[in-house]
Formats: sequence, structure tokens, C-alpha cells
Amino acid sequence: MKQGNACLAALLLLGLAACGNDKSAGMLAGIPVKELAQATLVEVGLGPKPKAAAPAPPPDPALLAAARKMLEDGGIPLFIVQSKSLGLQDYFSTLGQNGDVITWSTQSYKTISMRDGMIVATRGLGPDIMSAFAPTTETVRRGTGTTRRSYYVNDAADQGLRLDFDCQLKDAGTETISLIGKPYVTHRIDEACTGAAGNFVNVFWFDNRAKLRQSSQHLAMGIDNLLLQKIID
Repeated sequence: MKQGNACLAALLLLGLAACGNDKSAGMLAGIPVKELAQATLVEVGLGPKPKAAAPAPPPDPALLAAARKMLEDGGIPLFIVQSKSLGLQDYFSTLGQNGDVITWSTQSYKTISMRDGMIVATRGLGPDIMSAFAPTTETVRRGTGTTRRSYYVNDAADQGLRLDFDCQLKDAGTETISLIGKPYVTHRIDEACTGAAGNFVNVFWFDNRAKLRQSSQHLAMGIDNLLLQKIID
């Protein structure tokens, strides 16, 4: 067994032993998010390509399946969220709900608040969105027409700033993605946004139940989008 797969196997065994009174904390502490997240990035083609001289060995499919089974058996709604610019690869599980906005948190209380999968606020990520106006998921899923986004952020002087963007939706067709070894046939929608502060593109992958399974969403100008992958519903 290669070293990376041996590490993954050992951590999975630790995770099985860790599920005690605090089921969520024990289970998530035992499953190696960085290894699983990197595998997922490679699978969907968004990660850095390994150097030709030392390609990263792919995780053993059986170990990926074991990790997924542990998560599914735990029954905890779960995202894996990643950003290369922020060095972020972590699990986010539900922290609370206010109306139709659900807040998701890491165990270190980095939080992302979403309305039906659309980011409306973040805390603890560094550059944060204080609040945001975003189109509905139903509007985005149509894949045609225009949308409007507004982000309320703090500038370098910690003063509130509103950034407005006009966006164009584009239907990018069918795309198969794989999240921790499980394939999903999805419909991809791109949202290209332009404003005085700059340009960015959000990407949304809807599964065959019209659920937002994966998205790449803007956080701040000058850094890469957050990649949000819904692993457990």
C-alpha cells in the first residue's frame, strides 16, 4: 500500500474508533479532509496538476468508499469547502438556521451562511462577506438571462463598502463530477459577473434532482472562488 493510502486507511480506522458521545466532532476529526478534498479536486479537474516527476498517487477507491460510508452512516449534512488562495480545505456542517438562511461551520468556527446554496455571508475566512444580495437558486438553474449581485464587505480601513455586479447566465450543458468516489451527472451553469471592482465567474452544478451539488462562488476580488461540494444532504 502506498504511503498516502496507508495514511488514509489509518485515519479512517481512527475515525471509526472516535465516534462516541460527540458523534459529529469524533467522526469528522477521524476522516482526513485534505486527502479527500485533494482527490476530489483532481477528479473534477480544478486542482493543480501534479509534477510529471512525482505524480500524486490517487487514493484507493475502496478507501474513498469507506470514507463516504462513514459520512453517510453519520447522517450529518456536510460540505467540503476549499480555496487554494486561502489554504482552506475543511468540513462545514450545520451550525444554525435563521429563516431560510443556514449557517455552516468548521469545528474552528469559520462560517459560511447560505440561502438555498447561495453564499450570503462568511466569517473567519480572512476576506469576508458581511452580507450579500444574490439571485435565487431557481433563477440561476434556468441558465439564461441576467442576474444582479451586491456584496457588502469591509475595506482596508474596516469601513463598509458595497460592490455591485451585473451578471450573465450561460447554460454549459451536462457534466459528470465525482465527489469522494461517488459520480453525479450534473447540469452546469456559469454566471459571469462584471462590476466596477472587477470581474469573476461563478459556476454551479445541479444534480438530476435539481439540487445544487457543487458550486464555485466568489468571495473576494484577487483570490480564487470558494469550491463548495455537498457531500451529505
